[in-house]
Formats: sequence, structure tokens, C-alpha cells
Amino acid sequence: MIPLLTRRDPNYDALIKEQASAQDYDEWLAASVKLDELLGLDRWKKHNASPLYDYELVSHRLNELREARLSGNIKKLLYLVRTTLSRNLGRMGDQELYKKCYSGTKTLISDYICECEAAIESLLEANNLDDSYLVQTLLQTRKAFGRTALVLSGGATLGLLHAGVIFELHEHNLLPKIVSGSSAGSIFAALICVTKEDEFDKLWNLRNQEIAIFHSAGIEETMWQHVQRFLIEGTWVDSVWIETMTKELLGDYTFLEAYNRTGRILNVTVSSSGVHDMPRLLNYLTSPNVLIWSAVCASCSLPLVFSSNTLMAKNPRTGEVFPWVKTTFIDGSVDNDLPLARLAEMFDVNHFIACQVNPHIAPLLHLSQHFSPQIPKKKLDDKIKLEENDIVNQHTLWSKTKSMLIGEVSHALQMMKQAGILEKTTSSLLNVMAQEYIGNITMLPSIELTDFANLLRNPTPGVLGAAMQRGRLATWPKLAITRNHCAIELKLDEAIMRVHSRMISKNANQLKAAMKMHHRNSEELLHSVRSHRSRYSLGTVRYSPSTNNVASITRRKSSVQIRPMYSPLNQSPALSRTSSGSNLVMVGRQAMTAPNSYSSSLATSPNGARKPRTLSTAVVEGSTNK
Repeated sequence: MIPLLTRRDPNYDALIKEQASAQDYDEWLAASVKLDELLGLDRWKKHNASPLYDYELVSHRLNELREARLSGNIKKLLYLVRTTLSRNLGRMGDQELYKKCYSGTKTLISDYICECEAAIESLLEANNLDDSYLVQTLLQTRKAFGRTALVLSGGATLGLLHAGVIFELHEHNLLPKIVSGSSAGSIFAALICVTKEDEFDKLWNLRNQEIAIFHSAGIEETMWQHVQRFLIEGTWVDSVWIETMTKELLGDYTFLEAYNRTGRILNVTVSSSGVHDMPRLLNYLTSPNVLIWSAVCASCSLPLVFSSNTLMAKNPRTGEVFPWVKTTFIDGSVDNDLPLARLAEMFDVNHFIACQVNPHIAPLLHLSQHFSPQIPKKKLDDKIKLEENDIVNQHTLWSKTKSMLIGEVSHALQMMKQAGILEKTTSSLLNVMAQEYIGNITMLPSIELTDFANLLRNPTPGVLGAAMQRGRLATWPKLAITRNHCAIELKLDEAIMRVHSRMISKNANQLKAAMKMHHRNSEELLHSVRSHRSRYSLGTVRYSPSTNNVASITRRKSSVQIRPMYSPLNQSPALSRTSSGSNLVMVGRQAMTAPNSYSSSLATSPNGARKPRTLSTAVVEGSTNK
């Protein structure tokens, strides 16, 4: 909370009104900067020292990175990027550092983050780094740095406040790739995960139409109809309307298809309608073929309001739709409103941006924020030590009271469960009490009393537009801390994408060059073959030794035709003898009859010795009587 002036400055009230009535972030930021100057808080930003963070460590890392970058020491710069980047270096991510001013925080922290971005950019522009090595180093750095997820709570029609938060994060390029939603939050989580970047304008146009969630558009059911359905079916609202609405908004995409379409990872929490089953986190890894609309319907199925739903899956080959499991599921926020631990396990998430609008949780968080420690309520001047502005009492009466109440209620519910009193109900209430409802950064849009009267009514265009504006207004004070927490991570993502694109482009160019060379070689070979055929015609083949003792082939025209390879020649009288058991043996281009006698296969020399015939006259002979 920001203090009021001891002696009210006439400009103060005007700036506060200007800030509250701002229509966009630029107007809000201009009023906030003027308030900081009026209160003297701009000097607090420029003063590095503070007991809230290790400013000496941050300053040291900043100087190391800057020196390595300016000196062109790429090897050292790569080492520093790989080993020293941290989201919360010296506790510079402490939220208390962002509660001292209306806009921003210490200038040293902003300078450090800008220097980290400049260091990564210098690595991308370095000519002496291999791309494959660089991308591996950047991937390892991002793995160590961690990832950010946006988690959206439930809250019936209060979930409309999520729209303004999503709009501002998208406008400032701070929308994470990992998104989770429970109950009403699952509707908006699914919408942004099935919508491409160039289709977001169509998404914002939804605020100009009525969304039929609880009843048909323009036709509201009477109280008697609700009571009659509750007595007969055990539910207050007919589930057919939310099923129809989700099918129209989300289409027939599965979790895997949505991931392939947009690159965003959608997570939807559902709770089992049974006592013994654990809550599930549905995404493209755990349930790739489950239809998103059925998961959203199940996550929105608040007990006694909607009936439990069956998850439907789609066969990726045939498109056939069938029940995924026999179990039915209910509202995801009952057991796991913000699935922080599961997201951390599956996707290396260590930083969460939460938007909390649950009607039983958000008012308590607003109350806790109201009783949070404040800085001295007077204008800073030279006589006041700036460090004293950071001294806060972390153990307030409100925090102790809240912890005591939660502990007492949880203990009472635990005793009831062990005694077997309303076991199912007490288990659900214990899960509600034990959950974590805030993230590292938590957006808390303002909630009005009239919102509770419209919890189970279709949102009209006017209501949706007003809720969206309140969501935007709650996001603007958090943009500075969100940007500082996520800037390095986003720069690493951008760098990895750029190096990958560069490698693909380089490989494509190499492939084109190789194909071009192959095409040229093929043309040369074809030309050589055609030239060879045109120079020579049919004729006998004569082998003649060249001067280099290399056989050369010459062809000359002749009236003598080349005989077929296996055409028989006239046998000599000496070899004209045949027998019924003789074998015809083919040698080269001659066909001869092999006699049965093995001795005839040897020629007799003048001195009576037998000698093998030469290759030119010998015939490979074999005998069946051998």
C-alpha cells in the first residue's frame, strides 16, 4: 500500500482519481509516475541500498556482465549467462520491493535485467560461436532458470475478470506458454490455448455478446423451474447449456491438437466425483486425445449446480468420439484450484502468475492486503534515511489471526472426518482449506457486492465489458514485477527460437546446394552417356593395349555380326564326341559338351606328361560318373 501525504497536496487527489479512471496502461502509468515524483519516491528508486535484497550482489553481477560484453569476451559472457542468471538473484524478486512506489522498483534491478537481455543478444550476434553449441547452452540455461505458468482460478461469473488480465498480459507480450484453469478459469484458459496469435482480435469481440452458460440467451428460467430440477435431478442448472456453449467456443480440438495448433500448453483440473480418486490435471501429456470442451464442462461442474460430466475422447485416426474413462468428474477447484505442484513436476515451472477470483477466497485476500505492512505515511525528504522506508513488520496481527483460524477450522474438520461424520463433505472442505490460492504474482481484481447476485446468471455484454476493465485495472500495478520476473526467461525463449531458425535456414541452404550439385552431376553423367552412345555403333569389340598398358576398347564396323552370348559354335572333331551323361558347360561365349571322362580334360604334352589347358582353350568339365 502507498502512503498518503501528511499534509494533503492538492495535486494528490487529482492524480489518484486520474489513476483510477485510466482507460489504458499509458494513462495509468503517467499518473503513477507523477505520484512517485510528488511523494519523492523516485529518489528511493535511484538509491540502491535496501535491507529487502542483496544490492551488492546484484551490482557485482551487473558489472561482470557489462564488462564481459563491452570487452567482447564472448567466452566469459557465455559462462556468466550459463551459470549466474537467476529470477530471484539476491531476493531482487521480493514483492515488497514493488510496494514502495506506484510504478516500478529499484533502478539497479531494472538495469541488471536489461544487461542480462543485452548479454544474450550479444551471444546471438557473436560470429565465433557454433550454433549447435549455443542452442544447447541456452536450453540448459532455460532449464536451470525455470518457466512461468499462468493459473486461473474458478469463480462462476466472477471468472469474467480473467479476461482483462489475459488481455493486458497479451498486449505486453507477457502471456506465458503454459496456462492452467479450474472451473470458470478453464474456459478462458482453453480459449487462449486454441486461439492463434492472429485470431486474438476475434476473441476480444466476445465481450459484445451474451454467453449462454446457465440458460438460453435472453430467456432466464424461473425460480420454480430451478427448484423443480433440483428436487428431481439434484442440480440447479441444466448442463446442456454449458455443453453447447463450450462446443461453440472451443470446437472439437483435443489437448494435443490445441498444442500443435498454438504451441501453448493447456492444463485443466478436474476432481473425481468419487471419494477415493485423486484430482487430475489434464493436458497434452496426460490426456492427449481428450476433447477440450468435455474437460471444461467437467471442470465447471460445481456440485449441486451442475451434474457431473464424463470426459470424452476422440480417435485421432477415425475421428470417433467415445468416453475416455467410466468415472465422472466435477469442479476442478474443489480439490485443486491452482495445481502449482503438479505443474512444477511436469513442466519445470518455478514461477506462477495467478489470478484469484474465487468468491470464498478473493475477499479474504483483499482483506489481507488491506492489513499488510505499510511504509511511513509522510513525504520523503533529505532528513529521512531512505533505508528506513523499507523497514516492515512481517508478523502482523492479521497474519497471526488468519493462521490461527485456518488451523482451528482444519483441526475441527479433521476430527469430524475421523469420526465418520459427513466424511465426503469434510474431505472436500479439508481440501479447500489446505490448498494454495496465491502465486508468486497474484492478480486480485476488485469484487463488488452486486457480483454475488449474478454468480449463476448469463453474463451480458455490459457486465462482461465492465468485468474486463476491472481485470485490466488490477493488472497494471503488477506489470512491472511481471516484466522483471519474466524478461530474462522470455529473452531466452526468443534466443532459442532465433538460433533454431538460423540452423534450419542454414541446413536448408546446404540441402539446396547439395541438390543443385547432384542435379549438375546427373546432367553431366547423362550427357556423357549420350555422347558415348553417339560415337560408337554396333560392331565387334577388339581389345588393344595402349601405350600406358591400359586396355582400350575400339569398335569398327564389320559385316560380321556379333553372335549371341550363348549360341553354340561348331565343335572340333576332337570334341565332337558326346555321351548321354555329358554336361553342357558354358565358358565365356562358347558352349561345349563336357565328356564323362575326367582325364580328357587334360592335354598331353610331347613327353607324355599331362598339363592343364590354357584358359583360352580349356573347358571346365565335370562328369556325372566322377
